[in-house]
Amino acid sequence: NLSLIMDKDLDIPVMYDLYPGSITDVTTLTGTLTKLEAYGVTDYTAIMDRGFFSQDNLLEMLDRQISFIIAAKFSLKELKELLTAEQRDIDQVEYLQKFHDQTIYVKPVVFLLGDRELKGYLYYDPKREREEKEALTSHLYDIREALLNVRLKRNQSAQQVFFSKAGKFKNFFDWEQVDNRIEVTIRQNAVTQRTNRMGKYMLFYSGDVDWMTCLSLYRERDCIEKEFKGLKSELEVLPLRTHSIATTRGYLFIAFLSLMLRSHLLKLLKDSGLAKKYSAEGVMLELEKLRKVTLADGRVMTTEVTKRQRDIMKALNIMRLISPGV
Repeated sequence: NLSLIMDKDLDIPVMYDLYPGSITDVTTLTGTLTKLEAYGVTDYTAIMDRGFFSQDNLLEMLDRQISFIIAAKFSLKELKELLTAEQRDIDQVEYLQKFHDQTIYVKPVVFLLGDRELKGYLYYDPKREREEKEALTSHLYDIREALLNVRLKRNQSAQQVFFSKAGKFKNFFDWEQVDNRIEVTIRQNAVTQRTNRMGKYMLFYSGDVDWMTCLSLYRERDCIEKEFKGLKSELEVLPLRTHSIATTRGYLFIAFLSLMLRSHLLKLLKDSGLAKKYSAEGVMLELEKLRKVTLADGRVMTTEVTKRQRDIMKALNIMRLISPGV
């Protein structure tokens, strides 16, 4: 497993760490934070997805006074009960807020961990609710129609056909075989249970964080996901073709340096407005045509700078690095 630490202001990765196995507890987090503190970094917030959400992890982070923001996992019985209780009046105007010019509802909540209290916010996004409902009902309709149109062949298993077409949505249907057909109905209770949670999510935090900061920081975790995508896709780090720990660590170190440079270049392109015309790869392809040539008498000559290259270098403020002529 690989973790990345991002600098929020510079918008580049500044550190990475390797972990053995599939570890999803605070041990991995505290090890990385200890290393950060050794470098003098004390102003940090751990932004974690629901995979880290467990009572043991939460209590340990509170005990260690780790600054964190984490998404709730509604598979926990206690969270389901909290959501059921708190969502009853979530659409009251007293909870109405605006986030990026879009109206949402925000309600402070408290999750009890034994004798400890974990503060958080329940968010309700009506637009997101409508989109999620439309996506679910449309998918259920398509599955139902596909199953109703099935005509079973001799010795063909109706159960296998149902599972293959319904997939992970199988619990939303009641079905039975009638002759060579599959009679299927959508289970209203299952749909209601799923749609009751749509558009709603909870974020919990340590310390003193207002609802907007909590939501903004959590949504900014996308920048980490983009960096991982950059490693996997653009830099083609995976699959690893190394045969020893030392080689793997060396390879990842070079990949990390490349990622830092690429992330910095992307930020320069965005800030300068060039991102509308060029990708990072497009800029590199254009600039790699530029050459410095050593002449027979030892003098160094820069090849002619094209208009595109000049425009790119002016926008990135690196024209001073190019000396014209010989």
